[in-house]
Amino acid sequence: MTNYEGSRGSGKGEPVPDYRVYRMTAGDWIRCLLTYTLFDGMISLLFYRSWIAFAAGLPGIWLYRRMYLREKIRLRGKRLEETFMTALQSVSSSLTAGYSAENAFAEACKELEKLYYAEEPVCRELHRIKRMLSVNENLEALLADWAARSGSADIRNFAAVFSAAKRTGGDLNAIIRNTISIMTQKREAQQEIEVSLASRKMEQKVMSGIPLFILAYVGLTSPEFLEGMYYTPVGILVMTAALLLYGGAFLLGRYFVRIEV
Repeated sequence: MTNYEGSRGSGKGEPVPDYRVYRMTAGDWIRCLLTYTLFDGMISLLFYRSWIAFAAGLPGIWLYRRMYLREKIRLRGKRLEETFMTALQSVSSSLTAGYSAENAFAEACKELEKLYYAEEPVCRELHRIKRMLSVNENLEALLADWAARSGSADIRNFAAVFSAAKRTGGDLNAIIRNTISIMTQKREAQQEIEVSLASRKMEQKVMSGIPLFILAYVGLTSPEFLEGMYYTPVGILVMTAALLLYGGAFLLGRYFVRIEV
């Protein structure tokens, strides 16, 4: 089952996916519900020890769902860019061998179907381009449409430059090789950042869990110490302030260790 929403026609009655949105499957919903329910239950138990707090926190599932969707879209976009670069390498090889631009993309479709499974987005898009070219659709328009749906600045920039070069008779292979070079540099820079931040991300996860472990430890070893916090108005306000401070620190920590090129 594909995870796309907002599909629109191609002008031939053919639905095409929009990679900027994500449609949750039953499995996604189950993971979201289980993860958030466990989180809500843990927070309610540690900070309030109250079923009322648990019930009050349930609407937060929609905020968690938005975060889940953004992460899915980000990961899918990253995968699309990686496979798009592989497609461009195949197209470049075909152009070097003397194929026309249209035939080069058709050949790339055959090559990538050997590397990836048929439902891989890049294979679906190349197969669509190959099919639409066979009914005299314009290659530049097909690439521009894919770029618009991709959500990737790299793919949009390539489509715009490729279209201009094709109209003016520019060196298409040079443009493709330059795009590959730029995307490779970006990918290498991102990998270097991820490696350098790996330990920081682990530290951030550990530090995020420490306040919860402390509360759990105190609650198990000295339950009377927190009784005044759970069952008095002042205590509830203090625990709410502590929860807000913890949540803010957690989000700030995630922001500092997430760097995109």
